Amino acid sequence: MKKNLLVVLSLGAVSSLLYGVSMADYAFPGLSAHLIASWRGLDAATHVQYPLMAIFAKALGAGNLIAPVCGVLAVAMVFVLVSSFVVAVADGEAQRTDTGFLGRMAGVVAAVVFMFTPAVHESASHLDPHLFDALWMMAMMAVLLYY
Repeated sequence: MKKNLLVVLSLGAVSSLLYGVSMADYAFPGLSAHLIASWRGLDAATHVQYPLMAIFAKALGAGNLIAPVCGVLAVAMVFVLVSSFVVAVADGEAQRTDTGFLGRMAGVVAAVVFMFTPAVHESASHLDPHLFDALWMMAMMAVLLYY
């Protein structure tokens, strides 16, 4: 468990460095700018778009900061989900004694590939609601894994 925590913290540090350096310091034109304007009260929208994301975004200043936070958390969730799945599948084999190592390696590979995927990098450096949706879905999967 301590090794997994160390790996999650390492992945979080690398992804926060990657996404923090490349984070947009402006409202990216399109949906990103519209969301920032409406969450800050600069747009007279008839309804709040992405109300669940708005709660978290307003806590972080209703700007682009939520994008890299979602990216870092999504990378951590990919590691947790993949490593938990591999350990659960490999535990059924009687001869395997290195299931923890296999789970960690599979989780690291999946998280690193996910981290450097262009679509994820774009969503984590510019405000995009799709990464928040993916993070929320992975968090619900992780919660349901333990029940």
